[in-house]
This record gives sequence, structure tokens and C-alpha cells, in this order.
Amino acid sequence: MKETPKPIKPTPPKEKDKEKEKPKKAEAPKATAPAETKANAAAEKVRADQLARLRAAAGAEGGSGGTSGSGVGAGGNAPPGWTDKVIKKVKPLIVFNPESVSGNPAAVVKVNLAPDGAILSTDLVTSSGNAGWDRAVLLALTRAESLPKDDNGKIPQREVKLTFKPKD
Repeated sequence: MKETPKPIKPTPPKEKDKEKEKPKKAEAPKATAPAETKANAAAEKVRADQLARLRAAAGAEGGSGGTSGSGVGAGGNAPPGWTDKVIKKVKPLIVFNPESVSGNPAAVVKVNLAPDGAILSTDLVTSSGNAGWDRAVLLALTRAESLPKDDNGKIPQREVKLTFKPKD
């Protein structure tokens, strides 16, 4: 009969071995050389210039635009001449008797535009409190089908908030 050898149990590590296993402390970061600092500054300047060019290009293409302010028409980043063109196009298409309303309530409409100025969608952001006026404004924008281009032949904003008041 053969005897099977007994498995040998590994001996636990001694205290000295445990000390060797501890990770070394991280060394303090070395000071960068002046030439390396100049190179980093130059690279950062190039990056900032590229970012500025990209932002300018996005703005020239119309971008996603900002929001527009109060008053009839658009505001914000939109040029004043373009605002006047928008008012002149949309206002005559509004079929509503302003005498039927007390005060001068404002309806704020968000308009999403295609690059050629075609109206993609309209959304009533703030109701004037008069359902008839709100409906008349939305219907006028639907009839307009597009908003005019700016003097440079482009649409200044892709998304614009327009505010319409019946007595303005």
C-alpha cells in the first residue's frame, strides 16, 4: 500500500516580508523645466485660437442661436434690420381685431427655422391669456411659411423667440 504524501501548508509571511510588500510612497512631482512650461503655454494658445475659430464658424452658419427678447419681433443676437423684416412679413398675416382685447397682452412663440428660413415648427412659449390672439399669431406664422433672410443673405438664428402684441 502506498502512502500519499500530506499536503504541505505554506508558512505565513514573516513581518519583514510584509514590510517589503507595502507600496512605495509616491514621489513628489518634479518641477517642470522652463522650456516645457513655454511649450505648454504655446500649445494652450493654439488650442484657444482653434476653439475661437470654431465658435466663429458656428456663429456664421447660424448655429443653434440664442433666445430673443421682448417686444414685437425678435431680439437678442438678431440684427435690428432682420427684426424689422420679420415684423413686416408676419404682422399683416395676423387676422385679429385688437379692439376686442383689453390691454396689450403678449404672446411669445418659439420658432425653429431651417437654414433657408423655412419655418420648421412653432411653439407657444407664453400665452397672452387670450386664446384668439394666440391662435391668430400661430396661424400667421403658418401662413408665412418662412422668415426673411438677413442683409447678408443668411438666417441669423435657427431658433428664435418672437413676441407679438395686438396693439403694437
